[in-house]
Amino acid sequence: MKYYPLIGGNGDGLFIEKSTGDTVLLMKNAVVQRFVKGGGFTTGGALSIGGDVVASGKIDATNLYTDKIEISLSQMVDLIANPHPLVAAQGADTIIQIVSFLMKLKYGSAQFTESADNLILRYVDGSGLAASVEYETTSSFLVAAADGYGWIRPLEQLLIGTVAETVNKGVFLCNTSGDFGSGTGSSVEGWVTYRVHDVS
Repeated sequence: MKYYPLIGGNGDGLFIEKSTGDTVLLMKNAVVQRFVKGGGFTTGGALSIGGDVVASGKIDATNLYTDKIEISLSQMVDLIANPHPLVAAQGADTIIQIVSFLMKLKYGSAQFTESADNLILRYVDGSGLAASVEYETTSSFLVAAADGYGWIRPLEQLLIGTVAETVNKGVFLCNTSGDFGSGTGSSVEGWVTYRVHDVS
């Protein structure tokens, strides 16, 4: 049976079966990954996709997404007035469920200072419904004089919110009381992992 290359050519790439047009082969290091239209997908090894995957129908999978967030020094010390967006609203009839939020302090030349500052994830903005537990920052990695990591945990109980509070709403990083001080040159990286639920 003969196959015609669409991309690649030396044993690696995407091929389509000439006879029916219904079978696609993905070859990597001479390992054939075969997809049959109307059937399933089997893989003989690891599959790496370099771009976004867009589906026109329902995907029966874990539905997990991870976005990397950059939070500058000026944004970290202004979270009371300007909560930092983590996940944008995902559209009509969707609810975002936070799975985890990992932060890394990129220490500069002075430590952050805090008194009553605690961090929390909320829907909408700083006044929205909680999407995580409150993170106590006293003695945490955020006020250390070195790079470090920390987690904000999602809620452990079932979220109970109205449509107006949760549906098609983004999630923000918020400070509960009093902005951080100092932290010269410091910034924060974050990795937020979440699910998007279709509630239509």
